[in-house]
Amino acid sequence: MKHDIYDLFSDYEGELPEIDEQPCYTERIKQLVLDGTQKKPRIKHIKPRIFIICAAAVLTALTGVTAGAASDGFSHFRSILRRTQPSANLSDELPLMNGEDVSGMEQNISENRIEFTGSDTMSVATAGMYYDNSTMLVTVEMKPHEGISLPDGTIALPYFYLVSGGERTELPNLSGLANAARVTRGDEPDTYYATFYLTSQNLADSKVGLTIRDIITTDNMANIQDRITAEQEGWRDEFDFDSHTLEEWKQYWRKNDFDTRTRDKLEEYLSECGKLVEGEWTAEFDISDTVEAATFSRDGFTVTADTLSLTFDCDNALSERENAIPVVTMKDGTVVYDGGTNEREWFTENGVITADNSSLYANRFANLFSYSEPHPLGSIADISVYVVEYGDNGVTATRHIIYEAEAEK
Repeated sequence: MKHDIYDLFSDYEGELPEIDEQPCYTERIKQLVLDGTQKKPRIKHIKPRIFIICAAAVLTALTGVTAGAASDGFSHFRSILRRTQPSANLSDELPLMNGEDVSGMEQNISENRIEFTGSDTMSVATAGMYYDNSTMLVTVEMKPHEGISLPDGTIALPYFYLVSGGERTELPNLSGLANAARVTRGDEPDTYYATFYLTSQNLADSKVGLTIRDIITTDNMANIQDRITAEQEGWRDEFDFDSHTLEEWKQYWRKNDFDTRTRDKLEEYLSECGKLVEGEWTAEFDISDTVEAATFSRDGFTVTADTLSLTFDCDNALSERENAIPVVTMKDGTVVYDGGTNEREWFTENGVITADNSSLYANRFANLFSYSEPHPLGSIADISVYVVEYGDNGVTATRHIIYEAEAEK
């Protein structure tokens, strides 16, 4: 029986793109799939596609941070950060991880040491962190007790919640196994580090709670992934996927609450695997309400410009052949954008970018785009949204100017 094209990506989680067969831009399809399968909050115009959830993407593990300025140029934090091994979804092009001398981040940095409370099998504290209104990166120092030595291939599992306006919100989709941070051995005896990255809108004036629960190996993780996949394949077989449409499968998944059942199975399998260090350690971080952020809306598009990231929302009903791309032009001429081969070709042909003035966003998670270096609002010349259309005769685009520095004078 002929399968839907989405069957090729049945082990992924999240928003899979609407793909039209003609014309078939393979680079565009690949980019859409990579952008869409990270268990993320969706931009309003994206149509949801719920699919079999691979255990590797059940619960993403990113992290939280506190506010404050660096006291001495954040040298200690940076020296540790550049030696840590990022998790699978943590780009080494992010600020302070890309090997470049990044200035202008002092107000986004804290090297204050914050101790975690919890089990007596290990001491945990922050080694440093940075943040803006929508992104946070933190490096955690871990010192196991009783002479425990952690081998290569060790990972740490974080779990998060947000406290805002006195209300606590669990963040299950930003917690757990999928993006568990790899553990790096430090220079000091029995000292290890792990780095996490969190993208979530409106973090300012809130409190982020982080719990690290158990230290396991990548072999443990692979075994759990295999067991989760087998469990989900059983659900799929019971449904008789080949005899139903994709929409019917999505409805069946929701009706049976397979998201919750997957999480429950994940917890069960985690409890059964052997732990290198067993326990639970928790800390809470206050997020400053003084973070610089500015929001601009025009033509149905809303852009929030932070120092280290850009958040983009679209209220427009775009067609299946359209994609909206935020593009930031700096006053020095640098253009930061996102896109695949066909978008790059259109931008180049129409003079939006050149070989020596363009820069891709360091990381994209749903509607949040992270920079590779700080870009405060004062350094931005304009912010535009290009609505790119993929027609039978090629790519066209329409520009919507959302912000212009000159207009603010």
